[in-house]
Amino acid sequence: MTGSGLRKRVNPVPKREKTLRYASYVVLAAVLAAFLGFAFANGQRPGPFVPCVFHSLTGLYCPGCGMFRMACHLAHLRIGAAFACNPLGFIVLPCLTAVLVLRRFPRGRALVAKADRYAVTRVLLAAVVAFWVLRNIPVFPFTLLAPMGDGIR
Repeated sequence: MTGSGLRKRVNPVPKREKTLRYASYVVLAAVLAAFLGFAFANGQRPGPFVPCVFHSLTGLYCPGCGMFRMACHLAHLRIGAAFACNPLGFIVLPCLTAVLVLRRFPRGRALVAKADRYAVTRVLLAAVVAFWVLRNIPVFPFTLLAPMGDGIR
């Protein structure tokens, strides 16, 4: 096709990669919309969100209890209050975000690929289970792990 002026693309972007790129843009837009929603929401009073079913049935806190309030406090830049709502989420979510961002760049992909996924998964799972057990012990140092604003403190 030298005479028609059309060139064949040498390295077209694979369809799967394009789909993943668009999906990441949709997820980013959803996260930004949720963050703006949290900025206008008040996390201390019940809203249109479903309460924790595990806490409603058992009276115990699950590892995710306090995440909505944490996000509301972060949106209002109240870092200490956000940490008090869910310390594990406060630490783990930025780490997961960093991994997702690193995977978008070639050097970051190489760095993430070097990490032993199974070891990281085991450590994360052990941390979640330990946090789940410790935050339900009704003795002073462990009550600090309970979500803020539930009558515990």
